[in-house]
Amino acid sequence: MARKPDKSVGIAIFISCIIGFIIYAWLLLVSEWSAIVLQLTVLAAVAGLLGVLAWIGYTMATAPPPPSAEQEQKFGPREIGREEPQN
Repeated sequence: MARKPDKSVGIAIFISCIIGFIIYAWLLLVSEWSAIVLQLTVLAAVAGLLGVLAWIGYTMATAPPPPSAEQEQKFGPREIGREEPQN
């Protein structure tokens, strides 16, 4: 059973999203700022996509290399990264 504050927060988020969409639609379709609103929307979408791709590239570039087969045979799959093998 959901707690009352959780339900209230959920309703507030839901209503905020609907109001935000209505304001965005008005800015995009009716107002004189529709061109700048569209440009900012595309800019934010491209920045978000490229930001995620940059994060993936950074993560791949800074990740430690996988253990070699020789290390796995010597230490076992759970022991890699320790200084000395356990007996």
